[in-house]
Amino acid sequence: MKQKLHRFLNWFLIKIGFELMKFPYGLLKKRIELMKRFNIDFVFDVGANTGQYASQLRRAGYKGKIVSFEPLNEAFSELKRISTNDNKWQIEKTGLGDFDGEAIINVAENSVSSSILNIRKEHVKAVPDSRYVSNETITVKKLDSIFSNYKNEGKNFFLKIDTQGFEKEVIQGSLQALPYISGLQVEMSLVELYESESNYEELKKLIEDCGFELYSLEPGFSDPDTGKLMQVDGIFFRSKQ
Repeated sequence: MKQKLHRFLNWFLIKIGFELMKFPYGLLKKRIELMKRFNIDFVFDVGANTGQYASQLRRAGYKGKIVSFEPLNEAFSELKRISTNDNKWQIEKTGLGDFDGEAIINVAENSVSSSILNIRKEHVKAVPDSRYVSNETITVKKLDSIFSNYKNEGKNFFLKIDTQGFEKEVIQGSLQALPYISGLQVEMSLVELYESESNYEELKKLIEDCGFELYSLEPGFSDPDTGKLMQVDGIFFRSKQ
């Protein structure tokens, strides 16, 4: 009976453009396996938005500590609501970068594309709701300035950075903390999507120079007209482990 129901649901979902899959699947499963291999027990979720990444990790079975950083007012309010009942999920209303202070962030219509940097037309063309609609003044901190607050809460730290072109600055503000970091997941652009952002090659070299090795790539979004891949997530772990 269950098999028949499963087949019917799968057939129905395919008819309307979806597919029934066992969770976690594909690249997420591979990411979780890598995190288990390196005994990750603490995740810094930088650029958390409304908690999509952390929620995904939880659904995939990760049970360790998460600290999510999100500077936008509306996104943070939703993040707070979603994380409320998870006592191992801490949230901080700040952005991370290479300085301690304040900055103006451009707020995108879709929220997730918001950035301190100016967005390029190529990005807006590929994702129309990534256009900027307002701005906010936010707090920015270096991970180096606050890492001591968390240093004794974990043994194997993982740093995820999704800051829409501001990834290099986050890494540069984390150089003192990086020796304690076991792995990183960093959004990397194959095409310049934000003005003055560092591209895939530059970020890869910077991270490798800090003692990490590329283990996996997860594809991001593509240009809907050409099919050209525009972003990837690089997953790195310490070379000597």
